[in-house]
Amino acid sequence: MDDTAAAKLTGSLINALIFVATVTVATFGIFLLFKYNCTKAIWGFMAFSGLSVFFVFGDVIILAVLQEVNLAVDSVSFYLMMWNFSVVGILSVFFWEMPLTLKQGTPASPPTLASPTSHQRDWVTDV
Repeated sequence: MDDTAAAKLTGSLINALIFVATVTVATFGIFLLFKYNCTKAIWGFMAFSGLSVFFVFGDVIILAVLQEVNLAVDSVSFYLMMWNFSVVGILSVFFWEMPLTLKQGTPASPPTLASPTSHQRDWVTDV
């Protein structure tokens, strides 16, 4: 479906406002957690955020690979595999004792975070 320029502009502005509001609320929330020394809540938030990123974005990548190689996997096995991928990713980032330079270059993170940007609509994708 080909949207008009006005519809694309309106959609872009709404997306931008939602993004700015989300970042603002998250920033103030994290600031308040630091201010009141709620380190366990910060760790939990960061672990949940990382788990979500690995699970959702990894899902997009694995589905694309499975479709490309024409391999069928049942839903239970697929989501169990994604859960394991996410948990191991979080454990390696947060709890695996290694030098900081290795933690910064966790191999699965950059492609997992960058891949979904190639699936966005034209008026959302950065040029």
